Amino acid sequence: MLPAVLPRLRGVWLGLFRFAFAAVFALAVFSAAGATWFEARETGLTTAEVWSGALYGLGVRIFPPVGAQSWRVFRPYSAEAIASGIRSGDEIVGLNGRPITRATGVGRFPQLIDAREGRHAVFALRGPKGAVHDYVLTWRARNIETWYRGSGLDSWRQTMARRLGYDLMTLLLLLPAIVLFLRRQREIVAAAFALSLGLLSIGPTNEYWGAIGLLGAYRIVTAVPYVLVLMIGCAFPDGRFWPSWTRFSLIAVPLVYLPLISIGVDYSNFSLLTAPAFIVLVVILALRYRRLPAGAERQQFRWVAFGLTAGVFTLLLRFALTFAQAGLSPAPFSPWVDFSASFTHALGYAVIGGGFGIALLRFRLYDAESLVSRSAALASTTLLLGGVWGASEKAIEVGFSGLLGQGAEGSATVVGAGIAVIFVTPLHGRLHKWIEKRFSSEVWDLKERLPEKVTALSQRVGTHALCDAVLDHIARAVRVTPAALVLRRGDDLVVAAHRGILPDQVCAGLTQASLPQSGEMVDETAAFPFRLALGEEDEACAWLLLGPRPDGTPCNRDERGALAELAAPLGRAIATTDARDEHDGRVAALLRALEARLGAIEAYIARGRVRRAPARPR
Repeated sequence: MLPAVLPRLRGVWLGLFRFAFAAVFALAVFSAAGATWFEARETGLTTAEVWSGALYGLGVRIFPPVGAQSWRVFRPYSAEAIASGIRSGDEIVGLNGRPITRATGVGRFPQLIDAREGRHAVFALRGPKGAVHDYVLTWRARNIETWYRGSGLDSWRQTMARRLGYDLMTLLLLLPAIVLFLRRQREIVAAAFALSLGLLSIGPTNEYWGAIGLLGAYRIVTAVPYVLVLMIGCAFPDGRFWPSWTRFSLIAVPLVYLPLISIGVDYSNFSLLTAPAFIVLVVILALRYRRLPAGAERQQFRWVAFGLTAGVFTLLLRFALTFAQAGLSPAPFSPWVDFSASFTHALGYAVIGGGFGIALLRFRLYDAESLVSRSAALASTTLLLGGVWGASEKAIEVGFSGLLGQGAEGSATVVGAGIAVIFVTPLHGRLHKWIEKRFSSEVWDLKERLPEKVTALSQRVGTHALCDAVLDHIARAVRVTPAALVLRRGDDLVVAAHRGILPDQVCAGLTQASLPQSGEMVDETAAFPFRLALGEEDEACAWLLLGPRPDGTPCNRDERGALAELAAPLGRAIATTDARDEHDGRVAALLRALEARLGAIEAYIARGRVRRAPARPR
């Protein structure tokens, strides 16, 4: 019977996991170092450099299989290749008498080419109508020079820049894997993700594995992380499978996907095979998220959602860059676009892995909304700016080409950039506010609603009631416990409101000297990591004290910024209610004194009437 809750690793199983992680870590480091060495030693223009599938020496851009496609010619750019009749999109079915299929690895393909000056390569290409023709291309160093002319790069520099980008991805994936291993090694979900992140970093080293003749082992190693995540994904993050029937993924996933490992050419193609299962997994996790109350587990799901969304968006951007790569002419921009595409590819996987790692480590769980808001604002502004720029530039070229003459393209670019800035700048603030309201509603609430609430309450209630209502609002918005609001009363401090802590505990060890006289103070080691002075700049009349959030971290920069904007109006409101309370106290004291005097006069009059009362006749 399969367990509905995964047990903790103990004894032999814990030892096996430690051994497996050590092996995976060593393999990841070995693969990254080996791939870097393998590509670094091939220098100069004497070799067919493979970078994003482009074999520059033959004068054509060739891309490896993606999804259901096979090896294809994307763009002939040398005079020989163009004159030969090769067309973009032709399928490569043979090279120098060897068959080329989807199973031909990226590391194997360039080995079939004699990368020496003047050597010929015979391509068998299938055209759009299905006919296969042979084309002969000559390997020329000048074709590589043509491709890189004016870019500031050469084949070796571009290859190494690409390799270092993937090494950075390896580092970004191994860091959360190591921390998970050190801090959560007894939890099966965290252990599985630690192994998966380590194995996932091996993906971009396929050329090296092909060169050392272990491409079959590479396919198995790079497919295992996808299988592991699908097996235990429905138990994320605490090991409980929901719904309970999802525990059968422990058996179903290996039965379905392990036989398919031999089909995938590399890690990116195998990921396409697992895409339907991952879509189902995301739907199940989304349904589970909707059932969760506010708390740490819900925040873990938000980090995962951010990692998946940002990572998938980045990978889609990589897919869009593929079409840009296919249509680009040689230098100066093509090599940089190629590099950006590879870096974007590596970054996408690193972001996805980082999202899961942070969620499982429970590190700064309550910063997810802030990061989502900032990322959404940056992405939307960038897309809007680029879209307006491109559209206006094209419109100017079409509409005013006759007027602008030969300088139409350059002038249209400059004018289009100006139009984009003029159009986007006034929309940026509104767009940022809308995104903040949508993705970081607590911060928006602190900035927009709480000041109005403070103003209204300061006219109706006293200081203690105002402080109590405001502190309750702030504590719920930034999700901290404990929290307090203290007032200056001469040389003493008075607790006006408190949450999750007793008044005596608030004042224990707290003096005016330990509080900021203006601005804020952040000390993560203190009982109240965040302390904010309330009032005008010269002297504070009160202080807002906020403890850590449930994950032990202080409130983030966006929350602190919103509270800092509230400091002056809240201080003025407290001063107003203090003055009114003092005035009301004096009036009340005066009324009590008057009542006492009137009572004394009435009593005196009553005693006088009793003495003067005439005697009754007998």
